[in-house]
Amino acid sequence: MVSGFRFPFIQYTHMRPLLTLLLAMLGFAGVQAQTLELKKGDNVAIVGGGLADRQQHYGHLEALIHKANADKDLVVRNLGFSGDEVNTRHRSDEVPALELFLNMKPGALATKSGNTAITYHFGTDFHANVMLAYWGFNESFRGPEGLVAFKANIDEWVKKQLAADYGKGKVRLVLLSPIAHEDLKSANFDPAIVARNNKNLAAYTAALGEVAKANQVQFVDLFTPSQKLFAAAKSR
Repeated sequence: MVSGFRFPFIQYTHMRPLLTLLLAMLGFAGVQAQTLELKKGDNVAIVGGGLADRQQHYGHLEALIHKANADKDLVVRNLGFSGDEVNTRHRSDEVPALELFLNMKPGALATKSGNTAITYHFGTDFHANVMLAYWGFNESFRGPEGLVAFKANIDEWVKKQLAADYGKGKVRLVLLSPIAHEDLKSANFDPAIVARNNKNLAAYTAALGEVAKANQVQFVDLFTPSQKLFAAAKSR
Protein backbone atom coordinates (compact mmCIF):
# COMPACT_ATOMS: atom_id res chain seq x y z
CA MET A 1 0.00 0.00 0.00
CA VAL A 2 2.86 2.39 0.80
CA SER A 3 5.77 2.72 -1.58
CA GLY A 4 9.27 2.25 -0.26
CA PHE A 5 10.42 5.20 -2.41
CA ARG A 6 11.00 8.50 -0.68
CA PHE A 7 10.65 11.00 -3.54
CA PRO A 8 8.30 13.78 -2.36
CA PHE A 9 5.59 13.28 -4.98
CA ILE A 10 5.48 9.52 -4.39
CA GLN A 11 5.46 9.96 -0.64
CA TYR A 12 2.51 12.37 -0.89
CA THR A 13 0.36 10.32 -3.22
CA HIS A 14 1.03 7.01 -1.54
CA MET A 15 0.58 8.28 2.00
CA ARG A 16 -3.00 9.42 1.44
CA PRO A 17 -4.43 5.86 1.61
CA LEU A 18 -2.46 5.16 4.81
CA LEU A 19 -3.64 8.37 6.45
CA THR A 20 -7.18 7.57 5.37
CA LEU A 21 -6.84 4.13 6.92
CA LEU A 22 -5.43 5.47 10.19
CA LEU A 23 -8.24 8.01 10.53
CA ALA A 24 -11.08 5.97 9.10
CA MET A 25 -10.36 2.89 11.19
CA LEU A 26 -11.55 4.75 14.28
CA GLY A 27 -15.07 4.51 12.89
CA PHE A 28 -15.11 0.71 12.88
CA ALA A 29 -16.47 -1.05 15.94
CA GLY A 30 -13.84 -3.82 15.70
CA VAL A 31 -10.95 -1.41 16.22
CA GLN A 32 -10.11 -0.87 19.88
CA ALA A 33 -6.77 0.96 19.65
CA GLN A 34 -8.36 4.17 20.96
CA THR A 35 -8.91 2.48 24.33
CA LEU A 36 -5.17 2.01 24.92
CA GLU A 37 -4.23 4.19 27.87
CA LEU A 38 -0.87 5.88 27.43
CA LYS A 39 0.73 7.24 30.59
CA LYS A 40 3.27 9.98 31.13
CA GLY A 41 6.77 8.79 30.30
CA ASP A 42 5.71 5.63 28.44
CA ASN A 43 8.20 4.08 26.02
CA VAL A 44 6.30 2.78 22.99
CA ALA A 45 7.93 0.15 20.76
CA ILE A 46 6.61 -0.68 17.30
CA VAL A 47 7.63 -4.18 16.22
CA GLY A 48 6.77 -6.48 13.34
CA GLY A 49 7.36 -6.99 9.63
CA GLY A 50 6.85 -4.81 6.58
CA LEU A 51 3.84 -2.79 7.78
CA ALA A 52 5.78 -1.72 10.87
CA ASP A 53 9.00 -1.18 8.92
CA ARG A 54 7.39 1.11 6.33
CA GLN A 55 6.20 3.42 9.11
CA GLN A 56 9.86 4.30 9.67
CA HIS A 57 9.85 6.14 6.34
CA TYR A 58 6.89 8.34 7.25
CA GLY A 59 6.34 9.87 10.68
CA HIS A 60 2.55 10.12 10.45
CA LEU A 61 1.60 7.47 13.01
CA GLU A 62 4.11 8.74 15.56
CA ALA A 63 2.92 12.31 14.92
CA LEU A 64 -0.70 11.30 15.56
CA ILE A 65 0.30 9.48 18.76
CA HIS A 66 2.23 12.50 20.05
CA LYS A 67 -0.52 14.94 19.01
CA ALA A 68 -3.11 12.97 20.97
CA ASN A 69 -0.80 12.74 24.01
CA ALA A 70 1.13 15.99 23.87
CA ASP A 71 1.48 16.26 27.66
CA LYS A 72 2.77 12.73 28.27
CA ASP A 73 6.44 13.00 27.22
CA LEU A 74 6.31 9.75 25.24
CA VAL A 75 9.21 8.03 23.50
CA VAL A 76 8.35 6.02 20.38
CA ARG A 77 10.86 3.73 18.67
CA ASN A 78 10.12 1.75 15.53
CA LEU A 79 11.95 -1.59 15.54
CA GLY A 80 10.05 -3.10 12.61
CA PHE A 81 12.02 -5.02 9.99
CA SER A 82 10.65 -6.20 6.65
CA GLY A 83 10.74 -9.97 6.43
CA ASP A 84 10.40 -10.49 10.17
CA GLU A 85 7.94 -13.03 11.46
CA VAL A 86 6.92 -13.59 15.04
CA ASN A 87 9.63 -16.24 15.51
CA THR A 88 11.98 -15.36 12.61
CA ARG A 89 14.53 -12.54 12.44
CA HIS A 90 16.54 -12.08 9.24
CA ARG A 91 19.71 -10.35 10.43
CA SER A 92 23.43 -10.54 9.89
CA ASP A 93 25.36 -12.55 12.46
CA GLU A 94 26.48 -9.49 14.41
CA VAL A 95 23.00 -8.04 15.06
CA PRO A 96 21.66 -8.86 18.54
CA ALA A 97 18.18 -10.02 19.42
CA LEU A 98 15.21 -7.66 19.37
CA GLU A 99 15.03 -7.81 23.17
CA LEU A 100 18.31 -5.90 23.46
CA PHE A 101 16.78 -2.92 21.65
CA LEU A 102 13.68 -3.10 23.84
CA ASN A 103 15.83 -2.50 26.93
CA MET A 104 18.68 -0.07 26.27
CA LYS A 105 20.74 2.15 28.52
CA PRO A 106 23.68 4.44 27.66
CA GLY A 107 27.10 2.86 27.60
CA ALA A 108 29.01 -0.02 26.09
CA LEU A 109 27.70 -3.56 26.03
CA ALA A 110 29.98 -6.40 25.03
CA THR A 111 28.25 -9.40 23.53
CA LYS A 112 28.99 -12.38 21.35
CA SER A 113 27.08 -13.23 18.19
CA GLY A 114 28.07 -16.56 16.67
CA ASN A 115 31.86 -16.47 16.58
CA THR A 116 32.09 -12.68 16.59
CA ALA A 117 32.72 -10.52 19.65
CA ILE A 118 30.85 -7.22 19.32
CA THR A 119 30.68 -4.16 21.55
CA TYR A 120 27.57 -1.99 21.17
CA HIS A 121 27.55 1.63 22.26
CA PHE A 122 24.11 2.94 23.18
CA GLY A 123 23.61 6.66 23.59
CA THR A 124 20.10 6.70 24.99
CA ASP A 125 17.71 5.05 27.41
CA PHE A 126 14.80 3.09 26.06
CA HIS A 127 12.79 0.63 28.11
CA ALA A 128 9.70 -0.52 26.26
CA ASN A 129 6.56 -0.78 28.38
CA VAL A 130 4.02 -0.37 25.55
CA MET A 131 4.29 -2.50 22.43
CA LEU A 132 2.40 -2.25 19.14
CA ALA A 133 3.02 -5.56 17.37
CA TYR A 134 2.26 -6.19 13.70
CA TRP A 135 2.43 -9.89 12.84
CA GLY A 136 0.70 -12.24 10.42
CA PHE A 137 1.27 -10.91 6.90
CA ASN A 138 4.44 -12.81 6.04
CA GLU A 139 3.21 -15.84 7.94
CA SER A 140 -0.06 -15.89 5.96
CA PHE A 141 1.71 -17.04 2.80
CA ARG A 142 1.95 -20.49 4.38
CA GLY A 143 -1.81 -20.71 3.95
CA PRO A 144 -4.16 -22.93 5.96
CA GLU A 145 -1.36 -25.44 6.58
CA GLY A 146 0.58 -22.91 8.63
CA LEU A 147 -2.28 -21.64 10.76
CA VAL A 148 -1.87 -23.99 13.72
CA ALA A 149 1.85 -23.28 14.02
CA PHE A 150 1.21 -19.55 13.66
CA LYS A 151 -1.29 -19.53 16.54
CA ALA A 152 1.13 -21.48 18.72
CA ASN A 153 4.02 -19.14 17.88
CA ILE A 154 1.93 -16.03 18.51
CA ASP A 155 0.62 -17.40 21.80
CA GLU A 156 4.16 -18.21 22.96
CA TRP A 157 5.45 -14.76 21.96
CA VAL A 158 2.54 -12.93 23.62
CA LYS A 159 3.05 -14.83 26.88
CA LYS A 160 6.76 -14.02 26.76
CA GLN A 161 6.09 -10.29 26.33
CA LEU A 162 3.47 -10.22 29.06
CA ALA A 163 5.97 -11.81 31.45
CA ALA A 164 8.83 -9.50 30.42
CA ASP A 165 10.12 -6.38 32.13
CA TYR A 166 12.36 -4.29 29.90
CA GLY A 167 13.28 -1.90 32.69
CA LYS A 168 10.03 0.01 33.03
CA GLY A 169 7.54 -2.51 34.35
CA LYS A 170 5.22 -4.97 32.64
CA VAL A 171 4.51 -4.48 28.96
CA ARG A 172 1.10 -3.31 27.76
CA LEU A 173 0.70 -5.11 24.46
CA VAL A 174 -1.49 -4.45 21.42
CA LEU A 175 -1.64 -6.94 18.54
CA LEU A 176 -2.43 -5.44 15.13
CA SER A 177 -3.51 -7.56 12.20
CA PRO A 178 -2.16 -7.35 8.65
CA ILE A 179 -3.92 -5.09 6.18
CA ALA A 180 -5.74 -6.56 3.19
CA HIS A 181 -4.14 -7.28 -0.18
CA GLU A 182 -5.34 -4.53 -2.48
CA ASP A 183 -6.63 -5.47 -5.93
CA LEU A 184 -4.79 -2.98 -8.15
CA LYS A 185 -7.12 -3.81 -11.05
CA SER A 186 -4.17 -4.22 -13.35
CA ALA A 187 -3.47 -6.76 -16.08
CA ASN A 188 -0.17 -7.42 -14.30
CA PHE A 189 -1.93 -8.82 -11.22
CA ASP A 190 -4.12 -11.90 -11.09
CA PRO A 191 -7.31 -11.16 -9.08
CA ALA A 192 -7.49 -14.85 -8.14
CA ILE A 193 -4.20 -14.49 -6.27
CA VAL A 194 -5.50 -11.39 -4.48
CA ALA A 195 -8.62 -13.32 -3.45
CA ARG A 196 -6.54 -16.26 -2.23
CA ASN A 197 -4.21 -14.03 -0.26
CA ASN A 198 -7.12 -12.18 1.35
CA LYS A 199 -8.73 -15.47 2.33
CA ASN A 200 -5.50 -16.43 4.09
CA LEU A 201 -5.11 -12.97 5.63
CA ALA A 202 -8.65 -13.17 7.01
CA ALA A 203 -7.86 -16.51 8.63
CA TYR A 204 -4.61 -15.26 10.16
CA THR A 205 -6.35 -12.10 11.38
CA ALA A 206 -8.98 -14.27 13.09
CA ALA A 207 -6.21 -16.36 14.66
CA LEU A 208 -4.55 -13.23 16.03
CA GLY A 209 -7.85 -12.13 17.51
CA GLU A 210 -8.34 -15.49 19.20
CA VAL A 211 -4.88 -15.46 20.74
CA ALA A 212 -5.35 -11.86 21.89
CA LYS A 213 -8.66 -12.71 23.54
CA ALA A 214 -7.23 -15.81 25.23
CA ASN A 215 -4.37 -13.74 26.68
CA GLN A 216 -6.53 -10.68 27.44
CA VAL A 217 -4.50 -8.28 25.31
CA GLN A 218 -5.87 -5.65 22.98
CA PHE A 219 -6.34 -6.48 19.32
CA VAL A 220 -6.80 -4.22 16.30
CA ASP A 221 -8.36 -5.69 13.17
CA LEU A 222 -6.80 -3.67 10.35
CA PHE A 223 -7.71 -6.27 7.74
CA THR A 224 -11.48 -5.67 7.69
CA PRO A 225 -11.48 -1.85 7.44
CA SER A 226 -8.62 -1.80 4.93
CA GLN A 227 -10.43 -4.32 2.72
CA LYS A 228 -13.55 -2.12 2.80
CA LEU A 229 -11.54 0.99 1.99
CA PHE A 230 -9.79 -0.72 -0.91
CA ALA A 231 -13.11 -1.98 -2.30
CA ALA A 232 -14.64 1.49 -2.13
CA ALA A 233 -11.65 3.32 -3.63
CA LYS A 234 -12.00 4.69 -7.13
CA SER A 235 -8.26 4.48 -7.74
CA ARG A 236 -5.43 2.40 -6.30
